[in-house]
Amino acid sequence: MIDIVMLIVIYIVLTSIIYIVTRGKDIAIYGKRIRFIPGGFLAFIGKEKTPIVHRPVGKKVSLILIITMVLGMAIFYIFFLPIILRETIFSYIFYATGKTSTPPQPSVVPIPMIFMFRDILIYIIVAIGIGVIVHEVAHAIIALREGIKLRSWGIGIVFLMPLAFVELDEEQFNRAPARSRLNIVSAGSFANALIALIAFILLISLRYYIVQIFGNPVIVPMVTSIDCSLCNTNPICPARVFGAPTIIYSINGTRLYSSLQIGQILLHTQLNSTIPITICSAGGECKNISIVLDAYNEEIFNRNGTKVPCLGVRLQDVIAFERNGHIYVNQMIIELTNYLAYIFMINLSLYAFNAIPLIISDGSLFISILSELFRWLKPLSRSRVIDIINIFIIAIATGISTYLLLRP
Repeated sequence: MIDIVMLIVIYIVLTSIIYIVTRGKDIAIYGKRIRFIPGGFLAFIGKEKTPIVHRPVGKKVSLILIITMVLGMAIFYIFFLPIILRETIFSYIFYATGKTSTPPQPSVVPIPMIFMFRDILIYIIVAIGIGVIVHEVAHAIIALREGIKLRSWGIGIVFLMPLAFVELDEEQFNRAPARSRLNIVSAGSFANALIALIAFILLISLRYYIVQIFGNPVIVPMVTSIDCSLCNTNPICPARVFGAPTIIYSINGTRLYSSLQIGQILLHTQLNSTIPITICSAGGECKNISIVLDAYNEEIFNRNGTKVPCLGVRLQDVIAFERNGHIYVNQMIIELTNYLAYIFMINLSLYAFNAIPLIISDGSLFISILSELFRWLKPLSRSRVIDIINIFIIAIATGISTYLLLRP
């Protein structure tokens, strides 16, 4: 984890220094415009594109775009905000003051921290890449339809994450009718919502056909790797001794449906005790063994001094298939399901977070343009009070989440 964090820090510091030296101005590298920003850079690749025909989107499409934007705001305040407040901010306050024994959970993970999740990193990067690209392409398509010239487009890497962007002719955009500007601003969030919906439908459809072909899908904890460094007995640990297979089916007679169950069982199991465990291969072959829990989790011990038994495995909850009492794992289906799940979750998040006012977000510009049509919104837009409240809440949740992820 430390090596990844150091790499991110070096990248952020280096690009930020270049940003200061160049004063944020464009520089030419191999004939392409490059602009350094704090934490990354933008490469302007595309050439200027002028609309051939001015064909604004129809009123029905415009209404759909605007409604989608408003719905995105509602999803954030109804679904995401309560989770951020309950699971992270309030939970941290209550846990720190001793009012609850339930530890807080990170809900707003800053981009650099996702590199800690190595097992799912590829899914996250692909999902973010898809989300950012369709978001910007949608802005570009609607802008051209509304007669706004594209000055350029390009790609970038910020906090080691890929992104795409389009550069509109700012003067033409500001002169465009309010409805045209609303369409352009709403297009990106609409694209993310559409991708999230498609991914969700594919997930539901996949589940239906899986049942017909493979059997009933069930969630099982799958061993991704043996890591004895988690235990105090490194390089030897219980998992190394019994040779952990693909699936841990049950522990101490308790059927497992998630990796969290394993943690809870070990939390209430005495160190140096012997417990029965059922392990299975990907092909459905299972066997019962007994293991001695003679190692404890070093991370938990360093945190609160408690010696919780340690297996020495890294786990991931995956979809397996149960037929005639046997558990099977199909790696291709697992990969496809994981990609679709993360594409859905990340695009839904991009949709909701882009829709709310956050100073530089699409939602902030959306409210500003709406205030030209509805004057009662002007004080709200000018004061930026909603933007400030949103930023304050997200900043606190991000800080707490970062602390929870980095603490020993």
